Formats: sequence, structure tokens, C-alpha cells
Amino acid sequence: MAGGLFFGLSACQDPLKIGADLLPAGSQAGVFFSDTFTVKASTVLLDSVRTSGAGVGLLAGRYNDPVFGLVEARSYFQVAPFTSDSLKLDTKAAYDSLVLTLQYNGYYYGDTNRYQSLSVHRLNDTLGNAKVYLNTSRVSYQNTPLGQLRYKPFRGGFSTVSVRLSDALGRELWALAGKPEGTNSPAFRNFVKGLAQIPGTTDEGAVVSFSNVALSVHYHADTVKKRYEAFLGGAQTPTARFSQITALRVGGDPLAALKPGQALPAARTNGKVYFQDGVGLGVKLEFPSLFLLRDLPQGKVAFNKAELIIEPVPESSSTGLSVPSALMLVETNEANQVLKTQGSIRYVLQEGSNSNPQLIGYFNENYLFNVTTQLQQMLTGQRGARSLILHQSPPAISISGTQQYILNGSYGIQVSRLVLDARRIKLRVYYTISNN
Repeated sequence: MAGGLFFGLSACQDPLKIGADLLPAGSQAGVFFSDTFTVKASTVLLDSVRTSGAGVGLLAGRYNDPVFGLVEARSYFQVAPFTSDSLKLDTKAAYDSLVLTLQYNGYYYGDTNRYQSLSVHRLNDTLGNAKVYLNTSRVSYQNTPLGQLRYKPFRGGFSTVSVRLSDALGRELWALAGKPEGTNSPAFRNFVKGLAQIPGTTDEGAVVSFSNVALSVHYHADTVKKRYEAFLGGAQTPTARFSQITALRVGGDPLAALKPGQALPAARTNGKVYFQDGVGLGVKLEFPSLFLLRDLPQGKVAFNKAELIIEPVPESSSTGLSVPSALMLVETNEANQVLKTQGSIRYVLQEGSNSNPQLIGYFNENYLFNVTTQLQQMLTGQRGARSLILHQSPPAISISGTQQYILNGSYGIQVSRLVLDARRIKLRVYYTISNN
């Protein structure tokens, strides 16, 4: 009976003694067990999801999700040369081609058995290295592609894919030999502007992530083939990059009307809640029964052990759309903003740790969090938060002025998703009530 309190529940097998030190010395105590705490779940659209930053992956592709609809990712980036100019050519050198090489970083999501398209376009303006770009940011680019590729995504390690680009641009770069634009990073970026990777308009395969990017001018001198490369990033020439992620939802989808910062209760989505990190969908968890324990007439409550069990519905792992490999919990406020202290996210920590976030992998068809200390401190007011939000590993927070942004993923940003039945989210608690 979800939502019921548990004053009459019987004692059970010996629980762990976590929390026993919170009771007065010599107190008379009864030990109880409950798995009927109310867990209120909602789908939240996070206010801002940052997809720019050094080292983040560049997403490209589209996949059709039976639950979330069509998800599309585009990426925008700048290239900058390294510190030397290898285009100091002799009189025998001749231009051959211009090639963009993209290296997979190991992340993919969707059906990688399908061929899909990628077109490369030149940006109309430069990106700002110090600017924050979000999953909703847009940058204009030239309609005519510089090059196009038909490929099947590679699922293994750090392989590469190459796109031959327009010789017109190649010869423009060739003409930079010996000029300041060829070696000066800001001048080079202002000349090239940047590039966009756009998926095919009819693709429904997968979203893949690329990391290292090289723009290579190939040439030869006599019979010796050479190349001049401009790279995305580099220790001395940081360059801007970001991914734009769009969920193309159909009419009537309740998620389509969700505004940033809003929470949509599971009762309005047929008992389901939805998580998808790249588009900013999070799952908010509240524990209304928990705070009724503060003033029990029976005495003071201490949690011996509290476990939060999150079990995805079976469809979450169908059609090649696997659930996230690991999740974390972070504290949130009533405005559905992730809480922070001195710029650091307030994670649910590992038991016994003052700083290490608790990272929980998908195992035995669920995610099992130990929230003993977290709930005890929420109950006693040591933590001001009254609710938690699921995040993918490893989340970080970025501050720009007065605005905070969420930045996710060891590969940068991701589009992995999760469907949960709110009724199958359980809070299992061993607790002690002291009459002193």
C-alpha cells in the first residue's frame, strides 16, 4: 500500500547497525522494516544542458525511438592549426585534396547496423571559445555541403572515418601558405569559421560520438605525398565545439509541452517517468512519507539501512536502445535546479565517504542505491534538499555568470535514455524507533 505509514509494522531480521549511534545512550528501541514508503516520481526538463567544453564528444546522427520519438544530434566545431606552418612549399609542390578525418570515441546509441549519412558544412560565423553552448543552441551554416559520406557506424574502439571535402575550400587553405592566416590561430579560425556535421534527413539509425578531428590538406612534391593538418583543439589552441540535440516529438506527446524547470508527475504520463540526459530529461524523486517521521509520538527515528531500487521497464532495453550503464543521484530544490556547494554538485555520496559520489551500475535488472546517510540527513535537516534527481555518470556543473549548466558524460554529452514505471521505484528501509 504505497503511501501508507508504518507505525504498526513488525520487526524483521537483524538489520545493519548504521544509524544506531544517532539514538540516545541506553534508549529502549524497536527495529522495523518497511518497503511501502511513498516515492513520488516526476519527469523534469532541466533548465539548461551544456554541450560545449574542452574534450566533449561531437554527436552526429538520428535514431527513431519507439517511446521518445525521433532524436537528432548535430555538432559544430572549429579547427585551428598547430604552431608550425608546414605549407612552406617548394616550387614542385602541388595540391591534391582536402579531407576531414573523424575519430570515434567509443560511444554510440541506436541501431548501428544501418547505413547513414553525414554532410559537412561551413559555418557562417565563428564560434566563441569562451561562450557556453547548450543542447538547444543553433549556429547558421552554408546550405551547400563541403562533402558528404554514407557510412555504417563502427562499434569497436577508436577507429576513424574520413570525408573528402570541397577542393574549393582546399585550394583556399592551400593559398594560406606563408600567410599569417596559416599559422595564427585566431586568424585561421576567422578564415575557416568552423564546420558543422549534419545527419541525413531520412536517417533513423544511430547517434555516434566523435572526439579527435583533423582537417588535412594533401599534396605532393614530385612523388612524395605529404599533408598539412589543422586540428580540433590542442594544448595551445583551444577551439570551440558543441552538439545540438533535438527530440522531434509528435503532437499529443505530454513531454512536448514540458518547459525548462517544469516537472511532469507520473500520474500525467500513464505512470511512467522518462530520463534522457542529452535533451535534458531527468527523473525527480521525492519522499513525502519520510518527513512525517520527524515528530513521531513513538520517539526518535534512525535509519539502519535504506535502499532505493530503480527498475527500468522492459521496453527500455529493446531495439538496441540500452539503459545507461551507470547512474548517480544529486540533490535538487523545488525549482528543479541541481544544488551545489561552492560550485560543486551535491551528490548522494558513498556510505562512509565525505566526498566520493555514489555511482551505481545497472545490475540484476535494476539500479540499487544505498541512501541511508542521505535520507537520515534529509530527515534531520542536515541537508536542506527534500528531493533527488537521477543523473548519468559522471555529471559536473558549469557556472557562467549567475546561470548554472549541467555537463554530462565521460564521452561528453550522451543521448542514452531510460523509461521507468513509477510504481516500480521502491524505497526499502530498516529503521529504529527510540522511546527516549
